Amino acid sequence: MLAALLMAALLPQTTLAVQGRGLTNVLRDLCTELHADGGRLDEAQQRLDTDRQRQHRMVLDVITRANELSILLYTQEQERTFNLAYALKRATDEYADFGRERRPYQRVVASLDYEIERYERLVQALRRLTPALEDSISAPQTTLEDSISAPQTTLEDSTSVPQTGNGNSSPLLPSLARPNGTLDTSRTGEVSGEGLDELARRDSCLVYAAAMLEMYARNRAAVMADSAQYQEACQRMEEAYAYALARYQALERYVFVEGQTPFMDIMANWGYYWDKCRADLHSQYSMGELLAAVDANEAEEHADEDDEDDDISFMKSLSSRAENALLVVVCIMQLFVLACFWVVTYVGMRLACRFTRLRRFISRDKLPIVSVLTGTVLYFLVFGLLLRGDEYINLSVRHVNTFLWLLIAITGSLLLRVKPEQFRPSIQLYSATFLVVLVIIACRIIFIPDRLMNMLFPPVLLLAVLRQLYFCIKVARRPSPAASVDSTLGWVSLAIYLVAFIFSFLGYIFAALLILVWWYFLLA
Repeated sequence: MLAALLMAALLPQTTLAVQGRGLTNVLRDLCTELHADGGRLDEAQQRLDTDRQRQHRMVLDVITRANELSILLYTQEQERTFNLAYALKRATDEYADFGRERRPYQRVVASLDYEIERYERLVQALRRLTPALEDSISAPQTTLEDSISAPQTTLEDSTSVPQTGNGNSSPLLPSLARPNGTLDTSRTGEVSGEGLDELARRDSCLVYAAAMLEMYARNRAAVMADSAQYQEACQRMEEAYAYALARYQALERYVFVEGQTPFMDIMANWGYYWDKCRADLHSQYSMGELLAAVDANEAEEHADEDDEDDDISFMKSLSSRAENALLVVVCIMQLFVLACFWVVTYVGMRLACRFTRLRRFISRDKLPIVSVLTGTVLYFLVFGLLLRGDEYINLSVRHVNTFLWLLIAITGSLLLRVKPEQFRPSIQLYSATFLVVLVIIACRIIFIPDRLMNMLFPPVLLLAVLRQLYFCIKVARRPSPAASVDSTLGWVSLAIYLVAFIFSFLGYIFAALLILVWWYFLLA
């Protein structure tokens, strides 16, 4: 219908005069459509306002995230590798999420520009109909600029003027009437009945087209204001991402080229490094601040028992040292609860095998490994999926779930592959693996300082090497040795631990850690 109207507006004036009846039908249909659109004007404006408010909140959230990310990045020290690695990973993840979720403002503005241009041209096309109506009405032809500056009145025989979202009439409304509602005879002259109807329909169409034009123009201005803030947030996020990439390169040099303090230097100045380590622990963790925050939170809960956001407000109220101390508590709690699941599952299955027919399906040699596997799966279903908190708690749960996956993969593989008499020697070959994985995950969860990692990790790897060597020799001498694939993996693990120990002894702690992580993923 709009296309027909525009085509009619572009035809020569003589053709319009001849086809006056077709123009009447076009105006009648267009007036009906615009009247329906005008009746939904408030509803459309409400939808646009709701969408714009949601996008505005999103812009504010992006700005907040960008500011938090900048502070998180720019406060990390080089000697806190786990903290720095977490901050850099979060920066890259946030930037990737930001790129996927970013609002396509250019496309939105282009869509609004299309609607604005469409209604502007519709208004112009309606105004060009004035010469075609002069056969019935001797009214002067007005331009778009003249009509915009015309006084705002209503036409008695036309549809009521729609109101815009702010309650004011459109500044683009045309007028062919006096304030009292009677026609201005100085403009209309001698008017026939049919000509007056066409003029009323034309002005009614102009009323609603102008109102729609004003609504889209106002929303475009609001979107452009949000777009400016969004571009500022984009710039901050890009700056943080560029800084993160530069720090990644510096971290790679620190891990693989520069290294940390060799263990021999630590042994030679043990007291000095221990004092430095204690200072790092004091600046990283504070159990006193955590207990004080817990007491304050309990007092607030008694004062306001109906507050549903106690956990969220409690986590936000913690200082960085108190939150790190909470991570230590959460890590210990998860490992303790996991051990309880193993013990309870073992006791329950042992009683079940003793008093039921379950012993026909689970032999006595299989019982420990089946208990460990079952207890691990139950723990994962209860805590691995349900335990949630702030970002750091969720990260802790994910790291423990990684250990659970490795444990389930190894024990499940042994249960399916090896004979019952081979369970014990086979699981002994992987005992050092479980020990080292637990140490690595615990250090990662609690963001252990580099100096403590330098002092702790080489002795742990030396213990793993000695333990793995002992069990490899012991299993090889047993009458019923482990499966050949497990024996081979045991000796390969010994070689990996030896290489990692040499790296850590020379001061390349995190290079040794990456070697072990790579090997554990291969095992899983």
